[in-house]
Amino acid sequence: MLDIDYGRLPPHLQGGVKRYIEEGVPPGGFLTAVIENNLRLAVGHADSTSLAALPEIVQFFYNQSPGDCWGTPEKRKLWMETGYKKYFDLSEYIERKPYPVEIYKVK
Repeated sequence: MLDIDYGRLPPHLQGGVKRYIEEGVPPGGFLTAVIENNLRLAVGHADSTSLAALPEIVQFFYNQSPGDCWGTPEKRKLWMETGYKKYFDLSEYIERKPYPVEIYKVK
């Protein structure tokens, strides 16, 4: 697992960025533009808070996020399809055993 400090982002963007990075959930228009490294669209989609924080948001992706989750539209698409799993999907390492039936019985 990666140690990512989402607190470096404006509060209203933290959830969307976290869901994108850790679960591959598609971000909104502004974050998509930032992730794809499209400054023109990012500025066009930004609210005033996001626009003021744009340098810090880009620094977050550069310094805190996996390099293969941002930078081009192709990287964003691949990340959402399967890329996030190599960092965050640990299901293949977890041995799943069903609980014994006895624990479900009410005494």
